Amino acid sequence: MRVVKKLCGDVVGDALRSIGRWPMPRVPSPCDFTEEERFMMFKAVMHGHVWPAADVVDYAGRLAFRWTYSVAEWRRRGRRKFAKLVREAAAKELAEADYSVYDLSPLRCLIGDDCGRFRNLLRAADVAEMEQRMNGMDADLAVIDRKANALHRTPEAFGEVKYRINLYDNSYEAVIHGGKGGWIWTTLMP
Repeated sequence: MRVVKKLCGDVVGDALRSIGRWPMPRVPSPCDFTEEERFMMFKAVMHGHVWPAADVVDYAGRLAFRWTYSVAEWRRRGRRKFAKLVREAAAKELAEADYSVYDLSPLRCLIGDDCGRFRNLLRAADVAEMEQRMNGMDADLAVIDRKANALHRTPEAFGEVKYRINLYDNSYEAVIHGGKGGWIWTTLMP
């Protein structure tokens, strides 16, 4: 048996606020909005229910899964393992975002009968956005590889590079240190 989730809160108000048209002087109908506005309303409501805390994803105090590598470990297998782990987590998040389980009847007064099409469009937009983020991560990690040369020049080179990527569910952080352990070594050893 399929479970149907209900939309919470003032769905119509949230949808209209997302396009800047709240309050409206009369009862809205789908013909009052362009197709782009209807999709933006659908996207705002669906993302608000599927990822309700998306606005605090970049919170600086959020805990992260952290892996620490030396420069040699990073180059040998660390970068590939870290990128693979983040890509798997991103794919899992996208797979868990199921827009078809929601009862969209409160939204029909705004978006009409385009729910199925908008689900497919939103799914494709989410996949494209996540792929763009993963490509950005790969580019960032390539820059870190070039910067890691400065950490590997001498055995006494103390320093570290941190890279953090925030997904909706979790944050992931890689720390690449030079010398004998980066700032931890310099703090603990006299």
